[in-house]
Amino acid sequence: NTGSGKVLIHFGAAESTLAKTSRFAPIFSNLRASTIYASVTDKDEEPTPFYNQKVLRTVLESAMFRRVSAELRHKETVTAALALANRWFTCRGFHEFDPVFLACFMAKLMEDNVVVKQQDLLTVLRNFFVAIVNWDTSTPAGFHPDDLEDDVITAHLTTFPVVFLDQTGYWNISSGISKESLVLVKTDLSRSLTVLGDCLAFDTLFLERHHFFSSFDHYFRLVLTPENLTSLLKTPDLLIDTVNEDDRLARSAAKFMKRIQECLVGRFDNVRMERLKDDK
Repeated sequence: NTGSGKVLIHFGAAESTLAKTSRFAPIFSNLRASTIYASVTDKDEEPTPFYNQKVLRTVLESAMFRRVSAELRHKETVTAALALANRWFTCRGFHEFDPVFLACFMAKLMEDNVVVKQQDLLTVLRNFFVAIVNWDTSTPAGFHPDDLEDDVITAHLTTFPVVFLDQTGYWNISSGISKESLVLVKTDLSRSLTVLGDCLAFDTLFLERHHFFSSFDHYFRLVLTPENLTSLLKTPDLLIDTVNEDDRLARSAAKFMKRIQECLVGRFDNVRMERLKDDK
């Protein structure tokens, strides 16, 4: 066949036999650019934190599911509140706060007795929302062991703006959450808390869809054409990539957000960048 085409290869991993979880800390590279780009020989040790997180999620997610399921079992009020919380985030397009993260966050609140089985649904939901509003991201949250090495903690805090770790301390369940999205969520949740007990606000809180751009005065859409992507491929500091371009786009987005902060400092309250999915 003389036509061009693509081959997508999926690799699966057993729960603990692939490699040590420590090998997938944010500071390590688990891709070799020289394997694909023969002319690139100086990128093989460049960290691939987003790729590493995807591998860790594949390997460690089932263990986290078991822990969360055990915590939520036979707690109907808590699971109902969690379902409403999922609706709140879904209606507003905050896809980074996915059901896995939200369930883990709820389970952690239960372990810390912030949420308890005896609370009514409204109290559970309010405590859940307040915990996110008051979340201090300067230190890692989650289920990580107390004796987790300082260099691992530092690597997470340096790489990711929001850190919520699993029980190994290597999988950051919140690695997809940006600092800007968390700021917007905290602001929106603070408003929602003022009407949480109002039955007339139920549709607005949990049923009606809120387009993300309705929260901003200005917005624009940047389309990355094949020519743009080719240009990115040639940019040395954006070369290393995952199969879905997360590492490259994360670096590009970080550079873009830094420029916005430098150029418009003090002139805006919130900013958000969203990657639109291809509908095809």
